[in-house]
Amino acid sequence: MNDENKTKKQLIDELSNMRKKLADIDKIKTENKHARKELRLIAEDITKQKISERKLLESEKKEAETALKVHAKQQEAISKLGQIALNEVELETLFNKTVKIIKNTLKVDFCKVLELLPLGNKLLLKSGVGWKKSLVGKATVKTEKDSQAGYTLLSSKPLVVDDLRTEKRFKGSQLLIDHKVISGISVIIGGIKNPFGVLGIHTTVKHKFSQHDVNFIQSVANVLANAINHNLSNEKIKHLNLVLQAIRDVNQLITQEKNRSRLIKSACKKLISNRGYDSCWIALLDDRKKLIFSAQAGLDKNFEPLKKQLKRGKLNECCRKALKKPEVIVIKDSLSEYSDCPLVGREMENRALCIRLEHTGHIYGVMSISLPLYLIDSKKEHNLLQEVSSDIAFALHNIEIESKQKIAEQALKESEKRLELALKGAELGTWDWNVKTGEVKFNQRWSEMLEYSLDEIKPHVRSWKKLVHPDDIPEVEKILNAHLEGKTNLYEAEHRMRTKSGKWKWILDKGKVFERDRDGKPLRAVITHLDISKHKNAERKIKASLKEKEIMLQEIHHRVKNNLQIIISLLRLQARFIKDKQARELFKDSQSRIRSMALIHEKLYRSEDFTQVNFAWYIQSFSTHLFQTYFVDSTKIKLNMDLDDIKIDINKAIPCGILINELVSNSIKHAFPSGRKGEIKIRLKQTKARRVSLAVKDNGVGFPKNIDFRKPETLGLQLINDLSKQIRATLRVEIKAGTKITVIF
Repeated sequence: MNDENKTKKQLIDELSNMRKKLADIDKIKTENKHARKELRLIAEDITKQKISERKLLESEKKEAETALKVHAKQQEAISKLGQIALNEVELETLFNKTVKIIKNTLKVDFCKVLELLPLGNKLLLKSGVGWKKSLVGKATVKTEKDSQAGYTLLSSKPLVVDDLRTEKRFKGSQLLIDHKVISGISVIIGGIKNPFGVLGIHTTVKHKFSQHDVNFIQSVANVLANAINHNLSNEKIKHLNLVLQAIRDVNQLITQEKNRSRLIKSACKKLISNRGYDSCWIALLDDRKKLIFSAQAGLDKNFEPLKKQLKRGKLNECCRKALKKPEVIVIKDSLSEYSDCPLVGREMENRALCIRLEHTGHIYGVMSISLPLYLIDSKKEHNLLQEVSSDIAFALHNIEIESKQKIAEQALKESEKRLELALKGAELGTWDWNVKTGEVKFNQRWSEMLEYSLDEIKPHVRSWKKLVHPDDIPEVEKILNAHLEGKTNLYEAEHRMRTKSGKWKWILDKGKVFERDRDGKPLRAVITHLDISKHKNAERKIKASLKEKEIMLQEIHHRVKNNLQIIISLLRLQARFIKDKQARELFKDSQSRIRSMALIHEKLYRSEDFTQVNFAWYIQSFSTHLFQTYFVDSTKIKLNMDLDDIKIDINKAIPCGILINELVSNSIKHAFPSGRKGEIKIRLKQTKARRVSLAVKDNGVGFPKNIDFRKPETLGLQLINDLSKQIRATLRVEIKAGTKITVIF
């Protein structure tokens, strides 16, 4: 039973396990069913993806084939442009062909080449397609940083614009706005440092440009840049050859032409021959910068307004700059730089170089040439212009020197004729001395003056020396040698010469060295002889007569002085018999006044000059005499003198002597009463106005207030006023810590 129960239980367990397994099998079947469904869906997706990928590959293949075709077309276009650039000489033609090829290759609405103008502030629409025809060659766009053109000039890579309407880096120019441009590419031609301009393409619809498009535009810009550089190099070489030929022609002209006006006319023509320069003008100016003469080539009537302006002495700005500086003045755009010039808009492209004509510091005028932009900053061009301007200035200098020499030669000939006539009229003898050899050419008058014929005088300096008085030779040789050594400007000496008959004649020699060598040694001198024997005799008689007159004047002054001394002595004797003290004082005053006049005559008697008196000496002598006359105690009253060495003529000497007497004696008598101590100062000076100032000052009691100095009641004050008027002097009285009286005459 236990075994059966055990068997049933086992069967039930086995059955339960089988059921579980059947359930698991059903579950697996269900899962397999879902898996097969998912696999079917995955297979369908894979199939669809393969179809899509096949289509995409086919599309990309088509796009790649199209891109390859476009790229090939672009490469073909670049190759074609390269060939055109190699064969095309004219840049304008190259630009016109380039913009058409770009437009057809990229299928854009617009293509343009912008050229940067000289001042760098504008770009010119040099060439283009799609634009209004009237704008090509005339329209300009600005180069500010906030414009597309200006931004491009600062960009090292091509500039791509997807939509100009939403662009934030810059804004479109009016040219782009007017043509409703939306998308585009622009690239610099020639690099940032030295750009020629900008190459650009544009569309009126929004367009997505490929990298191939960008690379294509950059490649075209490179082709244009190489072509421009190649063209400029060829043009420079061609131009320099023309200029060098013109300079050779000018140099040849300089050696042959001796006429100033023909020189500068021919020089202008030579410099524009074969189109070396577009135009040339030269203006010669005087020291006041006014036109002397002008010439031009290549300008014709256009030069006339400037010529008229220069004649009025009105210089335009480029001329003023050229005259101030030695270097070449560059004019890139006269329209904006030099608006005051009448040639604005008349010279080729308004571009020019200006330079002054200068040689050894002397400026002869101004020279100007016009030339293309690509040559305007060329150092070689500047050097060539400086060279040719220096050559022309040197030629003008030589013409000036030769002209002066001709004038000088003509003047010398005329001078020699006048001199010959003058010598004959003045009866002068001459001799032309070759200092180096000693040979002398005497003229006939020279020999006749000494009673000889020319045949009797050997033409040598020794002949002259033998005839000079032996006593005069040392002094004459001293004077002559000083001049030969260059110490004096002229040789001039008076000496005696022996005539054929043995008599002695006084001769005045005057001469000058006219030629010296490089070391300053004399080569040639011309000397004149004048017979001054009659003058010497007359001079001797005059001197003798003057001596007699001098002795007579001395005697007169001596006698006047003696007579005045006698009067003084008589007054002194008479005073002894006068009891009245006031009367004796009057006699003493009179003696002092007469003494002042006597001292003048004594000075003149002892002097060699009878017209002037050394007034400082006089004041010193007379003031000392006054102190002695009035018995002044020098321990109480001191006398100080500050005197310049001044001479005054005889007409003023006596009045001034009396003035000194009155001024000093007044101070002695009235300034220091009751034994008062003090000082008297006498000052004699010359003022800045070349007048004489005489001042007498004391530190005494001062001038009495109840006395009017201008209306004197005493003889002394009356004399001071009258004598001041007599010598036309200014009289000043100062009463401060004493009395100071100043007389200025």
